[in-house]
Amino acid sequence: MNILLNTLQEELKFIGGDQTYYRNLETAGQSNYDFTAHYLRYTSLTNRKFIRRVEAISHRVNNNWLKSRLLIESRRMPIASLDLENIDIVVSAILAARLPRHSKVANAFLSQGINDPAYYQYLNGPTVETVAKYYRQLAPYVTIMVIATRDGLKRLQQMCPNLQCEVAFARHLVLVDGLSTLENKEKCLKETNRLRLLFVGRDYIRKGLPEVLQAYRAIASTAELHIVTTENCPLRSETEGLLHVHWYSNISNETLYSLYAKSHILVAPTHADTYNLSMVEAMAYGCAILTSDLPPMDELAPPGIVGEVVPRGNVEALREVMIRLVNDQAQLWKYISGALKHFQAEHSPDIVIRDTLAAFKQAIRLAR
Repeated sequence: MNILLNTLQEELKFIGGDQTYYRNLETAGQSNYDFTAHYLRYTSLTNRKFIRRVEAISHRVNNNWLKSRLLIESRRMPIASLDLENIDIVVSAILAARLPRHSKVANAFLSQGINDPAYYQYLNGPTVETVAKYYRQLAPYVTIMVIATRDGLKRLQQMCPNLQCEVAFARHLVLVDGLSTLENKEKCLKETNRLRLLFVGRDYIRKGLPEVLQAYRAIASTAELHIVTTENCPLRSETEGLLHVHWYSNISNETLYSLYAKSHILVAPTHADTYNLSMVEAMAYGCAILTSDLPPMDELAPPGIVGEVVPRGNVEALREVMIRLVNDQAQLWKYISGALKHFQAEHSPDIVIRDTLAAFKQAIRLAR
């Protein structure tokens, strides 16, 4: 199977969720899986930049009808015919592909589905009803929508019954540098004198870093906090004099994976997320997950199995869980073990690629 990723080589260098999905598919295509991934070569980068500007403009328009039209137009990227030679399916994340008229190439759109209304409210973006309308308008132009969360799929089916395209479920592909085992994680735990908490997020306010810093003060004498975020994060000044806080920025994947492997808990009390890649990566390395009650976080990291959830923005609840896990190593170990098992059962590359390729093959049959 020849898969065309809806991205240019220049765009693959950018940091961002949709580019991570493309990079992971490209990497997997170089392994022993039954597909090869290609990126765009002839499609205009200038046109793509223009369409992204249209998308930015759409968020500032007050007229609902015009906003809706601009949104759908800015979410479809034109693909050059030359890029489609010998291609079975075009795969897009976030921005769908606009194929030439009468093309027989299958068109897949990867998405998390329709998110919880609180997500759109926090970002002051389109309403959940506007997003549902966007899916209905997009459906006739794609062969299949591959939805990565059951929560988003359920909301999509409820708000958009009888979509004019196929719909399938498959997790987003998350690749890591090998999977931890219980033995490896136990060795890391024995080598560490203090409980190690890890925060990962460039958008530190949205990801809940202020709450993490406030809650961490209660356990600073017996724990460590490692923070991966932007280099110019102004919250650094708030940790002056606070024990065992370590900051990282512009680090390699290898360094990030090493932090996962040496940490006990990933703290991710996000205010707005659709598919938290860091949580999934952290579970592969045996990190317990402490996240917020925003769907679909509890689906990706089930509470009571891989960790716990706290109400968004509730510092006291976050502090309470941190203190409890510091004092209850037996419970923490259950979460660590549960995180490893959950990743292998739900998010392992073999399972995700199997489900994804099944959806792609279905789309290819329909397109022909």
